[in-house]
Amino acid sequence: LHTDHFDKRFLSEIIKNQKKIPYIIVKAFDSKRFINQIKKVWPEEYIIEVEEYTLLQISTMEICIFPQISASSAQSETLIDYDLDTSVIVKTKDGIVFNEVDNPYSLIDYDNVVCPKLKALGLEEISIAFAGYSGASPYPQCHVNINRTEENERIKKITLSRFFEVGRKLKPQYLLPAGGSYKLDYPFSYQNNYISVPTIDEIIKFNE
Repeated sequence: LHTDHFDKRFLSEIIKNQKKIPYIIVKAFDSKRFINQIKKVWPEEYIIEVEEYTLLQISTMEICIFPQISASSAQSETLIDYDLDTSVIVKTKDGIVFNEVDNPYSLIDYDNVVCPKLKALGLEEISIAFAGYSGASPYPQCHVNINRTEENERIKKITLSRFFEVGRKLKPQYLLPAGGSYKLDYPFSYQNNYISVPTIDEIIKFNE
């Protein structure tokens, strides 16, 4: 669970309708503001804080949390420490699943940190990897002083190139696009044609 995917009302509704309370797993962030907000709607004994790069044994599976490293998947220098998103790796007797979630690792992050950490933890033989293939951004659809059609295609090429390059670095048996698509509602629905989220057909065609 991350702060940008956290909704008190949603969690409150879940817990009302569960016969058995599920556990919430969250990274042990340095700041306790987030965990304190969760505790307001969720029983503390059903919240598990996990240190980054540490294997947590739960029943027959192991879970590992990888922290955010960069502010953007495009390698950039920044003085801001975005300790916000996380990725999760789940290991069972049947295989290993890597879920990048919306953690913006750059390709350099994969080379210097992610892949070496996976190997050190014995998690490098990935069965299924979920990786981002688009960006949740107002650009180019919300900008009027550009050629939005051309920019849409350009950004799709960049995000798809990264998606398949992540696959080459992780070497999973199966690589799946994750993050989903979205649509703008009226009165902005006319901008939907410019949202830089590739379709499944575009993903397949890009890799042919």
